Amino acid sequence: MPAPLVTLQKYKAAIRDTTSGDDPRHVEALEDASDAVRSYTDRDFASVPVTESRVFYYEGDGRPLEVDDTFTVNTVTLEGSTAPLAATRWRAGFDGPNGTPYTYIWLPTYRQESGEMGFMYNLDVFLAQHGNQLPLDIQVTVNAVWGWATVPDAVQRATIWIASTFEQDPSIATGGLSSKSVAEVAESYARSEQTTDEPFPKRARLLLDAYKRHL
Repeated sequence: MPAPLVTLQKYKAAIRDTTSGDDPRHVEALEDASDAVRSYTDRDFASVPVTESRVFYYEGDGRPLEVDDTFTVNTVTLEGSTAPLAATRWRAGFDGPNGTPYTYIWLPTYRQESGEMGFMYNLDVFLAQHGNQLPLDIQVTVNAVWGWATVPDAVQRATIWIASTFEQDPSIATGGLSSKSVAEVAESYARSEQTTDEPFPKRARLLLDAYKRHL
C-alpha cells in the first residue's frame, strides 16, 4: 500500500491529539483519505522521483498524449526512429496551478496518407514499413523525471480534513473505521459541508480541484 500523503505526527498536531491511544485509528483514516485523494485527482503525490524512460501510445491525431506526472521531460522518441524528436516538435503541458507537473505532451499530427513530409526522423521509411499508413497507435518513449519531490501543502491540508471527516463519520469511509469524534475539528468540518456523491468536505474539494487531472 502506498504511504499516506500526511505523516501521523502532522495529522495529530492538526487535530491536537497528544496521546497515542488512537494512533491505529488515525493511521487507518489517513490511509483511506490518501487513497480517496489519489482517486479523486488521478495522481500519486507520494511517488519518489525517478529518471527513466516510459512507453506510451499516441493515436497520431493531434490530441494530447497523456503521461505520468513529471516536472522534467528530457526526450521524446517515436517508434521506428533512432533519434529523439526535435524539441521544437513537441510541447509538455499541465492541468493544475504553477508548480504542478506536466501531465500531457502535445505532438504533431502524423495521421497522413503520404510520408513525404520532411520530418527530422525517417517517417518515409516508417510509413513504407506500414503500407503508407500509420498504425492506430504510435509507440512513444518518453524519458523524464517522474514523480513528486514533496506532497504539496494544499494536498496535505485536504487529506487532513478528509481523514478527520472519516473519523467523525465512519459510514462514509472506505475502510470501515470505528467511530470517534475529534472535538477540535468537528466544529470546523461539519457534515453540512459534504456532498451526496463524495465523502469530501467542501474546503478539501476546493483545494484538490486545482490538482485534479482533467485529460
